[in-house]
Amino acid sequence: MSTIAAVDAFPVSYPEPNDHGRHRGVCLVRVTDDDGRTGWGECTTYWPEAAVAAAVIIEASRGDLVGADPVRNASVMRTLRERTWWYGTGGVGIAGFALSGLDVALWDLKGKVLERSVVDLLGGPAKDELPAIASSHAMSSDVGEMAEEIAGWLSTGLRGVKVGFGKLGHANLGFE
Repeated sequence: MSTIAAVDAFPVSYPEPNDHGRHRGVCLVRVTDDDGRTGWGECTTYWPEAAVAAAVIIEASRGDLVGADPVRNASVMRTLRERTWWYGTGGVGIAGFALSGLDVALWDLKGKVLERSVVDLLGGPAKDELPAIASSHAMSSDVGEMAEEIAGWLSTGLRGVKVGFGKLGHANLGFE
């Protein structure tokens, strides 16, 4: 039987090219079993300092993880949720970010232990193919300028574009 031997968190901040170079914070999570297999997860915290805070919660969870069976990931996650109820119930806030990264890493490790893809562990793919789309943020108040940017992405073969609003930039003029 495989057991969890190590839990590591790596807070990272980088300029996100798909968000006009603004810095994004994420925390990468690595869960390693006693046979050296690793499961990786990520929690997007957006702010670099939140990634550091998520790393503290992840690393503080080692006591509940080391020695546990990674195949019983649902039980492990129940234990972690019970321990974080005071400061992050319902997947909300930094504790929720930390738990999401751990959950993904545990699923990844479970798949490696059982030699199955996570998709198979979850019951198989719902579809054989999905269309590729761009994800963007409206950064201009000029609709024509945004339309040109979107047309450029679609000309590469992408099948659609998702545009988020409410960010910084000229698109927010008058709303700040």
